[in-house]
Amino acid sequence: MSTRRISLTIDTAAHEVVKRAASRLGISASALISRGALNEAIRCGAPPPRNVDAAAQSIAAADEAEFAYAQREGLA
Repeated sequence: MSTRRISLTIDTAAHEVVKRAASRLGISASALISRGALNEAIRCGAPPPRNVDAAAQSIAAADEAEFAYAQREGLA
């Protein structure tokens, strides 16, 4: 998937949690926020992007597992 640089504002606590979780997962905070935003939008009923393929769906499933881990560890 392609990326786009944008400016967003998040609260300080969310930023700290995202940085810690991203570090534990070995990914950037931007990647974690992007995954989370896409997953939450789809979970709330937004249709997935047209270019979502099997690999992206697999990544989404892995993201759900990572989120469950974060919840168990008190990161979410």
